[in-house]
Amino acid sequence: MPLLLASFFGLAVGWLIGWLSDWLPAQLGRSRDASRAVATAPEHAGKAPLLVVMVGTAVLYTYLYHRLQFTSSFFFLAGLTGFLILLAVIDLKYQLILNVLILPAMAAILLYQFWPITQASWSALLGGLVIFVMFMLVAMLSPGGLGGGDVKLATFLGVTFGLPYVFWALLAGALMGGGTAVFLLFVRGWERKTHIPYGPFLCLGAIVALLVNPIPWLLSLFS
Repeated sequence: MPLLLASFFGLAVGWLIGWLSDWLPAQLGRSRDASRAVATAPEHAGKAPLLVVMVGTAVLYTYLYHRLQFTSSFFFLAGLTGFLILLAVIDLKYQLILNVLILPAMAAILLYQFWPITQASWSALLGGLVIFVMFMLVAMLSPGGLGGGDVKLATFLGVTFGLPYVFWALLAGALMGGGTAVFLLFVRGWERKTHIPYGPFLCLGAIVALLVNPIPWLLSLFS
């Protein structure tokens, strides 16, 4: 029965994500870039694969319950992964990462990491700074590649995971992004000039890293 409850909870959160992914850009994206993104979004953008999001979230929450039961860790990870899915869906639809979502989330995770102050707090701060510098340099050296939203999202992941764990999240995202690009290129005749938003892959990589973390095992090989 609790497992079924976790599944229905995931379905409800998935439906909410689908609704918010359209409502938030329209209501809270007040900047010029946000308005342009919503106005120029493809016609199918509003027809999100809602069922896919709902089922995926239900499966994810069922897995989290199987591992954690209804504990504080379950609800923390459920909230964090749900937030990442929301960011991914919005970016996939509108190629947009809203400041009204990512900036408060970054402040909240910093508060969480520094209350109380531990060694992990400084690892989180260092992770945010290192990833911000890395992604900002990439964005400056390759205009039109990474956007400001991608930089802020990557910084949020750096603060969330800290060093060195954030690199596993980024690697997982890069592998999924690269695999998708290869699939589109060779299977569906995708043109190289077509832009694929990187934000969804950053979010999916982060979710994978939250569920599967091989870094302690890798570090043990050198200890």
